[in-house]
Amino acid sequence: MTALPTPDQIATSQKLIKDCNLALATLLPLITKDNLDTEYAKTILELVEMNMAEISKQIGVPTEIQAEIEKRFADIRAANIRIGELERQIGESAQIDLTIQSVKLLEEKFHYWWRTKGFGHASKFSIGGYGAKSTLSGHLYGNYSSQFSETPVSDKENTARWFKYLVEQGFIVTDDDPQQNKSELVDCDKNRNLITELITKQLPSAHIISLTNFRKRSGVFVVRDIKIIVRDLRDIDALPPPATQ
Repeated sequence: MTALPTPDQIATSQKLIKDCNLALATLLPLITKDNLDTEYAKTILELVEMNMAEISKQIGVPTEIQAEIEKRFADIRAANIRIGELERQIGESAQIDLTIQSVKLLEEKFHYWWRTKGFGHASKFSIGGYGAKSTLSGHLYGNYSSQFSETPVSDKENTARWFKYLVEQGFIVTDDDPQQNKSELVDCDKNRNLITELITKQLPSAHIISLTNFRKRSGVFVVRDIKIIVRDLRDIDALPPPATQ
């Protein structure tokens, strides 16, 4: 036995019935015309269908129309949820792709900086909550040509200029043959200060974590690696991008 509708449900049902009657009255002239407006007729019938389903719900008499419409709306809600989840995943994926590209560009700028303004090779570049870390080579294998000319006459001349440039800047190098890439930076206070100045000049937030050396057969200690941390990534972002080949 179905419970009797409440006054509110009766009032709502009455309004819905009136709306159905008005919609059907509007439909009658349409179907008597020579050219039936099918889209308009479809809209009216769907409105009547929805109202009938709501009347069924209000008076507590289930019908197939009510069940079908509820299923239809449930399917639409489920589809909207799936679409929302897909949009979220796409948004997250796009953010991840952008982050990867940003990190890649920072790494390229960093490597280019040390190759052209430092001593050549940089490795173990990583980014975390602390900033960026990397190990800079202390070997004098820099991109010599970028310091003086884009079209060097020869590698030997260019290498000699590079070492001459370092000496002019105050660096102390070993007496080995610079044209054979055998001269190296002596590990001493003066060179350490110049290395610190070289790094912090363009990376103000950089801090040297450690500087390792090794002992040559001559007994002289020379610079091997410089481990640094750059706390502000904007310092790296401000570096010039790699030159277009």
